[in-house]
Amino acid sequence: QSISSLEAYLGWTPYSNDPKWKGFIEEYHIYEGEMSAETIGERFLNYMGEDYFNSNLASITASEGTWDAEFDPMIDTYELTVPFAANSVSLEVNPEVDFARVRLYNGGTGALLPSGPVALEEEGETYVDVEITATDGLTQSLYYVTIVRAEGSTSANLANIELSAGNLQPAFDTHVTEYSIMLPRGTTTLDVSGTPLWEAASVTNVTGHVVNPEGGTVELTTVSEDGEATMV
Repeated sequence: QSISSLEAYLGWTPYSNDPKWKGFIEEYHIYEGEMSAETIGERFLNYMGEDYFNSNLASITASEGTWDAEFDPMIDTYELTVPFAANSVSLEVNPEVDFARVRLYNGGTGALLPSGPVALEEEGETYVDVEITATDGLTQSLYYVTIVRAEGSTSANLANIELSAGNLQPAFDTHVTEYSIMLPRGTTTLDVSGTPLWEAASVTNVTGHVVNPEGGTVELTTVSEDGEATMV
């Protein structure tokens, strides 16, 4: 039998493609007579409690970077500083109430951001607006995140690695620090040079490395302009 406005079946198998009827029962009461809409609404709100209207965040974390302040649900504005080499960052947003809806928007254009890492603007700051909608579907809170890249002088990343022979595997990525090099047969020496992402960083290149037929390791060392960061 179908579920209608007159009948409902507890424990009835729901329609496979009709998720609005799926759920669980925490309380079950039998009443004599008919409740008014106002009474039903009042009892519903009493049962749901304040969480029904709660649009606060419990936490917001980032895959990398440093926040300007410890998170507080009563504070709505934050700044996140990420490494100079970052081109995206993942934000994990957790509302205080599990069923609250979370959406991220581009703070500059207002466009809804797709799921996954937030792509950073090529120049300047990246603005993310975090919208939390409570279970009531009406109550909302907004949190504002400004993502700032650190100064280039702090970066020890490379923009590229060049070889006198062979190829890097995998393809170069500024965030990857270990590679394999496939050399042509008969290669006896190898030059390896790096181009810093921030031109004022220093790179210790390798020239005339003697190739061991059984394999070996070549290391490039990069030091940031401010001397605080080193990558190998």
